[in-house]
Amino acid sequence: EIVSRDWSSDVCSSDLFPKGDALVPDSTRASLRLDQVAIPSQRRGPFGDTVQQVLANFELDGAIAGFPLGPALTAWQSAGRLYVSDGAIRWGTLDASPFGGNLRLDRSLRPAGWLDIVFKDPRPTFEALAAADWIDQAARLELINGTAYDPNRKLVKPYRVTFLDGKVVIDDIEQDQTAPISLWTLPSLSPRRNADTR
Repeated sequence: EIVSRDWSSDVCSSDLFPKGDALVPDSTRASLRLDQVAIPSQRRGPFGDTVQQVLANFELDGAIAGFPLGPALTAWQSAGRLYVSDGAIRWGTLDASPFGGNLRLDRSLRPAGWLDIVFKDPRPTFEALAAADWIDQAARLELINGTAYDPNRKLVKPYRVTFLDGKVVIDDIEQDQTAPISLWTLPSLSPRRNADTR
């Protein structure tokens, strides 16, 4: 269950429903802002149960035909993409901006793809993950001391968040010796294929 106390969204395309009668037309663009999003299941998680703010812009590649939604998403899954840009998130000690990337659905209708994310300071984020026992201390030090973080912010490189086989993992793009760290398990959009979530 996710509850947002304040949200706004701007959606635009060629007259919103341009050619054809797709539920969501190809090349639809959207801007999303969520404030004070409550996630009760994360009360004991590393960042707490309230996401202070999420911002992002989206562009859809490939139309989503309509209802029933399951077959429409299955049809879109084979070639559709969702491009994310100009993202920002503040969630407890997680403070990152910008983030962006390329998302799709896998065959189980779970999010797949990647987002590159720049932390304002990755140390509090990884320290919170370690304190919650989601990562070990060795991984924390490797990620914090990696080339992705410059304390003087002269050269700040992104970390990569990957969505693969229902898992959300994070890795320092520049450090081959750091194994990707699994954060969450994601459910399928199809009720029959849902997996347990962390």
